[in-house]
Order: sequence, then structure tokens, then C-alpha cells
Amino acid sequence: MHGAQFGIWDWDIESGKATYDNIWEEILQFEPSEIPEEYSFWEERIHPDDKNGLFAAKSRCMRGESSYFAKDHRIKTKFGTWVWVTARGAVSERGSDNAPKRMTGIIVDMTRRKQAEDKLRESEQRHRVIFESSPLGMVHYDKDGVILECNDRFVDLMGSTRHKLIGFDTATIKAEQLRKALKAALNGDPSIFEGKYTSATGNKTTYLRIVLSPVKIGVSPTEVIATLEDISARKQAESDLKRSQHLLEDAQELGNMGAWEYDMDTKETMWTDNLYRLFGYKPGELRDKHQYFMEHILHPEDHGRMSELFDSVFSLSRPTSTRFRIIRKDGQERILEGRVAPQHDFQEKKTHIRCESGYYRPEKTK
Repeated sequence: MHGAQFGIWDWDIESGKATYDNIWEEILQFEPSEIPEEYSFWEERIHPDDKNGLFAAKSRCMRGESSYFAKDHRIKTKFGTWVWVTARGAVSERGSDNAPKRMTGIIVDMTRRKQAEDKLRESEQRHRVIFESSPLGMVHYDKDGVILECNDRFVDLMGSTRHKLIGFDTATIKAEQLRKALKAALNGDPSIFEGKYTSATGNKTTYLRIVLSPVKIGVSPTEVIATLEDISARKQAESDLKRSQHLLEDAQELGNMGAWEYDMDTKETMWTDNLYRLFGYKPGELRDKHQYFMEHILHPEDHGRMSELFDSVFSLSRPTSTRFRIIRKDGQERILEGRVAPQHDFQEKKTHIRCESGYYRPEKTK
């Protein structure tokens, strides 16, 4: 209640008179001396939904069933708005028949606290909606790594049931890397696990990316919120891409073909492994490949023609065939033929030259 305002009240039960200090004026936004010295002033301004609870608590105290009463309720200000207060009071004087003659107490302005509570409830509700409706699996671990709650997507990813998952102790899982990542998060360090995981409660195997976020970073132990993403499709795509690359490399090697790509902006060149072999080098052996190609591999008599081709390639509407001579690392002279074509990456605003080449095989005359 730090910073709350306390207003004092004193009620003469027999006469119905009551006094209220100047804090009441501030809480209810009245000018000095505008509040009458009548107990009915207070009663008439209590919110209808709060009257019964407040009057019942006050009556129990007056009958001696409790030594004091304390009750939150809403009270109307001078301008018709509602503020939350806590009323506290006790019988301060009784007659010879033990009947209450006087009550005194305080009211505390609780408006800010109630507003904060309302905002907290709204925030919790928003987070609850996000938690439950998220397309990602979400799970909440306690400080010991025991599952406190999870959403439906998490249940689906585990191939299990909520009944089996809530209360599950993750210390028993067999995936060592996931155990390490969760332990780090429980110790206050954000961590990520990515890999194949078989659920201990549902025996379902899935490629998962799990982001483990400590509730209190740097604090050990702490609760953890984790999000889980099924990356099986991505892993399959990566596997398919690798297979395609291997197939391409195998095809190029069988066909004695190689390919290269030259970035006109960065001057960087990428060669396939088989192109290195065509030139007589080990894959990755050269650094500044384009300059080295022009100065040491391309036959000197073909420099001018190839430079002109590179300069004019972007005016071409389709790939063009070319033939040029090279000098291999072992000194052998060979003729290569291939296709040269411009490549535009409009998304990244990059311009490339792509070339596929292989040894020239003259057609045999019949």
C-alpha cells in the first residue's frame, strides 16, 4: 500500500453523525467543507453491488463476532466516477448493555492497485490466449524441470496426452543434448535445441527446434518457457537439396563437366569441384579464382575474345555457346566448350555470370 491515501472516519451510531477528515475530500474530489457530517453520506455513495458485503462485515463487527472489519468496495466521487477503497473499522465504544455506540476507522484509496490488478489480469488473459492458440508447441517447466502446463500443439508434437505430460519430470528423458539445453535454461541461460527427438510419453519421433527461455534470466534455478517448432519439412528439404547437389556433382563428373559463377559486383567466383579437376587442380586449392583463371589458366590468345564475351554477356537474350583453350596445372593444353549466360537475382540485387564447361570433343567424321 505504499503511497496509498488514508482517510479517517468517526461514526456516532446513536446520532447518525459522522466526521470525515480532509483525505476523504481528496479521494472523493470534494472541496473543503462540502462533505456533510452524516453517516448516510458514505452509505449513499457505496456502489450497489458492494453494499451487502460491506454492511454484512460491519454488522458482524458491531455484534462482536469479529474485532474489526475490512472490506474493499467502490464509492462514487463528486463527479460520478467510481474509486476503489478499502474500509477498515472497529467498535471504539460500547454501552452498558454492550451495544455499540461508536465506530472509528480508515478508508484507503485502492484505485491504483485495482487498476494494476485489472491490467495484470488482462495481460495474463492475453498471454493465455497466445499460449493456447500458438501454432508452436509451448510448455511451461517449473524450477526442477517438471512440466506445469502445455498447449494442444505441444501435446500433438509429443504424440501424447495432456494427462501424461502434466507433471512429467524431464530429468528422465534420454536425449542428452536436450537435457543439457534444458538444464542451462533452468540455470538462467537461454538455450536452443535442434535435432531429432523421440517423445518419452508418446514414442513419437520428430525433428524439433526448441527455444528454451528462462523466466528470470541469470537466476538459478528459474522456471522456463519453451517453444517447439516441427522442422521435419525443413530437414527433408535440406536432405533433398544435398541429394540433388550430389547427383549434380556425380553427373558433372561422369560427363566431365564443371560450372562456375562470377559475381560482377563483388568480383567473387564460385567453382564446382569438377571444374577444379578439369583445370588440373584440387577442389578449393585456389583463392582469387577469376584473376588466376584469366592470368594462368586461360590461353593467352583467347584473353581478348573471352573478355569481350564477359563484357557483352548482359546484352544477350539467351545463353551463348563458346569454346576456349586452357592450360592445365600440369602444363597440358586443352580445349573447353560451354555455355555462358547472365543471371539476375532481383531480390538481392545481384548480377552474376554463369558458365558450364567441359572438354571439347570434336565430332568424328564418318
